[in-house]
Amino acid sequence: MSSPAGISIKRLGLIAAALLALVFITVIVVSMRVGSGTPPKSSDPFFADPEDIADIEQTQSGGSMFVTIVDQNDPTRVSSTLQADRFEPIGEGRRRLDQPESWIYMKDGRALRVNADYATMLMPDPNQAPESGTLEGSIVIRAYDSTPAPGTPPPDTQQPTLTARFEDTLEFERRYLRMRTPGRFEIESRSVDFSGSDLTVILNDLRSRIELIDVMQGDRLVIHTDAIQNRDGETGDQSTSSQPETSTEITANIRPESSPPAKPAAETNTTNPAQNIASENTPTTLSVPEQDIERYRVSFESEIVAQIAGSGRVNADTMTLWAAIIDGQLPEDAIRRIAFAPNATHAEPASEMTGSVSGTSTKSSPSGTPRAPSNTNPQPATTTSTTDPEGVTITWSGPMRVRPIDDQIPDQLIQDHLALRLESNEGSGISMNAPERGFNGQAKQLTYYATRAIVDLAGEQTDQGIVRLGVDNSGTLYAESLNADLASGLIKLKRRGSITTTTDDPTQTASVQWKNNAEIKFAIDEQGALTQRLEHASFEGAAIAEQNGNSIGARIIEASLDPALPPVSALRTLKLTEGVISSADKQMLTGRDLTIDFEPSTDGVSPPRPVRVSSIGSSMGRNADAMLRANEMHATLVRVSDGSTRIETASAQGNVSYRDSKRTTASANTLQADGLNEIITLTGPGTKVTQAGSTIAGEHITLRAKRRSIEVVGPGTFDHDVALNESEHAIPGQMGQVNARWDTSMRFEDTLGTIECIGAVRVISTPDALTRDTLKADRITINLTPMPTTDRIENAPLPERQLISARAAGRAEQGKQPEPASIESRSYSPNNPELAIGVLYLEGAQILADNQKQTLTVPGSGTLLVLDRETKENPQPSDTALDGSGLTRFTWASRMQLDRNVGQGVFTGGVKVDHKSLTSNKIATLETDSLTANFANSDPSQMPDQTRESSNALRHATAEGHVRFRFEGRELLSDIAHYDAIADSLFASTVDNNLVTLYDSKSTTPFSARTMLWNLKTDQLQFDAPSPVRVTPGG
Repeated sequence: MSSPAGISIKRLGLIAAALLALVFITVIVVSMRVGSGTPPKSSDPFFADPEDIADIEQTQSGGSMFVTIVDQNDPTRVSSTLQADRFEPIGEGRRRLDQPESWIYMKDGRALRVNADYATMLMPDPNQAPESGTLEGSIVIRAYDSTPAPGTPPPDTQQPTLTARFEDTLEFERRYLRMRTPGRFEIESRSVDFSGSDLTVILNDLRSRIELIDVMQGDRLVIHTDAIQNRDGETGDQSTSSQPETSTEITANIRPESSPPAKPAAETNTTNPAQNIASENTPTTLSVPEQDIERYRVSFESEIVAQIAGSGRVNADTMTLWAAIIDGQLPEDAIRRIAFAPNATHAEPASEMTGSVSGTSTKSSPSGTPRAPSNTNPQPATTTSTTDPEGVTITWSGPMRVRPIDDQIPDQLIQDHLALRLESNEGSGISMNAPERGFNGQAKQLTYYATRAIVDLAGEQTDQGIVRLGVDNSGTLYAESLNADLASGLIKLKRRGSITTTTDDPTQTASVQWKNNAEIKFAIDEQGALTQRLEHASFEGAAIAEQNGNSIGARIIEASLDPALPPVSALRTLKLTEGVISSADKQMLTGRDLTIDFEPSTDGVSPPRPVRVSSIGSSMGRNADAMLRANEMHATLVRVSDGSTRIETASAQGNVSYRDSKRTTASANTLQADGLNEIITLTGPGTKVTQAGSTIAGEHITLRAKRRSIEVVGPGTFDHDVALNESEHAIPGQMGQVNARWDTSMRFEDTLGTIECIGAVRVISTPDALTRDTLKADRITINLTPMPTTDRIENAPLPERQLISARAAGRAEQGKQPEPASIESRSYSPNNPELAIGVLYLEGAQILADNQKQTLTVPGSGTLLVLDRETKENPQPSDTALDGSGLTRFTWASRMQLDRNVGQGVFTGGVKVDHKSLTSNKIATLETDSLTANFANSDPSQMPDQTRESSNALRHATAEGHVRFRFEGRELLSDIAHYDAIADSLFASTVDNNLVTLYDSKSTTPFSARTMLWNLKTDQLQFDAPSPVRVTPGG
């Protein structure tokens, strides 16, 4: 029985031809003038000569009228008539006609009849053709193929070949050859039914062509493909006359051999990609005599739905047609005929189904090697398929536009007379469905080059934008692009893609994927018909083929088949270049050149069994992302109970060396691989794994390739090299380090760049040449630069990974003293690298360190100790009471964040600061709700006399909310206080109507003022608006 089929390629050609016919139907509807093979040069589309117009002013007003117009070149031929039941001038050169009817007679014998309830025409000069006009009421235009005699209307019994109805007014302008109707219209003919709203048409009489057709709101287009095919059969092999006449139906005669359109040398585009499509199969461009060629572009926009009877349904955002019209009609060879050979005579398993992929099918092939697509529902070359009489129905909601092409020949018409494109930039693109046939597909763009019979599908490098073609219970194809030459049987798939087949028998399910390109060649029989027989298939660029868990990967995969055997047993030889063979558990064996020979099954209907594998040069084991070398390696192919062939286990001993595409390396004494779960376990003394500058050591390390993760059970270490921050003191080429040790376990996730260590963890980091940070906690999580992919640019190394952040958490067990997490940062003198000139110690239940932003955050209560030390060997005593040099302790209850780049700390919630100067030994205490402290000053001119090289010196601080400052027996209360360590002063102020209050242990009376400046160095006070009344800050 025939297998499911997808969208019919022949229907694509018929759609293109019918759409073109629609354009010319519209021309006839709006032209309303005498048609001929070579139109006269007059720009008047309504009357050939103003002298032919009867002097209507001489006609009795209010009475009926009848006007006969003759051909200006042949006065004996009646070109048109105009009659009305009532005629009446209505002023300003306008004439009102009741029940007007006009007959227009073509030279070729055809006729056009126009009827309306009313007509208003602007005729300032009654002896000239109307300048403009409006038809109203029931407007009907009918076209007839023939008349009994020239100038004689056809009988009432004769059916029109075309009927157009307009629900709203129909306006025309003679000067601009423009017609417009704002309402809905319907056009019916034997080949096409068309409806829409808001129609505008502009003609170019000088060039005898369409200049513009706009339908602003589309509705429905029905293409009767049976009428077009019948018309094609009736016309036969007619030759194109020197002056062909346009008919109401454009016939696209299909020829066995196509002749592409002639291309003038001046219009040759050497860089045009369309010229490279299936160039080896493109017929030679023929030289043709000078012809009248007009090229058109027809576009449909928004919510395109093409329902193809007996074939399927296509949804798109836009539909575009390109056509080259030669001497007024589509060339006879515009659509190439393709012959399909009968179904193969070999018996096929009942479970093998074929699926349409643009007129081809996908079948599973033996031993996991996917079979290339072959045609679905093939027809014998001598058999004519039936056509569903309902044909094609197209609906759309946006505008339809017709435009001539005046500039450079578009790519679509360089080698073809006719091309059709469906496309969508939203979501997954256009969708193709044929539920009755089980077909579905998607692509960003579908183009059919009808003259060469080439189908071109284009997609994007995204999951949504990829080209996908599938058939239920048969298979699915994914590709970035697909080019199928139906005449030669060659399918080209550029860039990456995949093919997956599915059948009722799981053992026959197969898939193949590749990165660069693929070619699939089907045999052509002696009669030149396309067969389903696969001759050769090749896949390039990290190609992987899988069947029933078995897989093959290589830079190039080539499969040769014996067409004399049944397809399921046809595979004989498989060659791999830089290839890999793998079992279902993803374990592989690789070599520079691999050749696999298959043995046919005994029953003739089962897949062949791989019996020999030869590997020449650089043999190694690898999984999907890794490689393994060793003194001794073992892998055995076995057939398990479900019938599949796989590598059961893989092992290596002695000098084991491991490397993968993610720059992961490993060394160990022994290696064991669990292929089912893609897990590698390394054991033995000295076992270590490195990845992108990171080294993990331990005696039991497990690598999970799928997850790109590493686990260490038991004690171990982690070392990571990082680029040092730029500094004038940094040694060129010197690297910083992150060193971590743990007692319980460690997990490293390469994709996310995370490291989690558990159990008495200590991490030491050197973010620059003069800084050393130490973290201690029960659990520490370190974040490095993520690496979502290890794909690298050609000849370019992967970027160095950076330390991003760390999170340290303490330990709190019930009944035991909590163990907070802590971080200590030491800064060393560039003159004496062993002298710590600044120490910062921070502890809390949880500490967050951001290495890139150089911030430390404690989201809760905590303690911060800051030490700033001078670097002079013999520092002189300072006369500053509280200079920044010294030891400072901060405690808080809510939150702290320290920005080490700018030397600023922000503390909130019950903040207390105790500062002791190392030069004066004086102590000051500050309590407040929130505090912002600055430990660095970028302006050298503002530095105190004692030059320091540490950034931990407290420069100034701002306290807000219930400020309490105690120093040398005095206590100051305020709402806001700003301490300047450089000036050694404290400026206090309040908000609202509060006052600053100072208590002195030597005085019994407090002192209050609006603001107060306390020079701690000279112990002098400056105040503003003093008050003898003590007012507590805050009211």
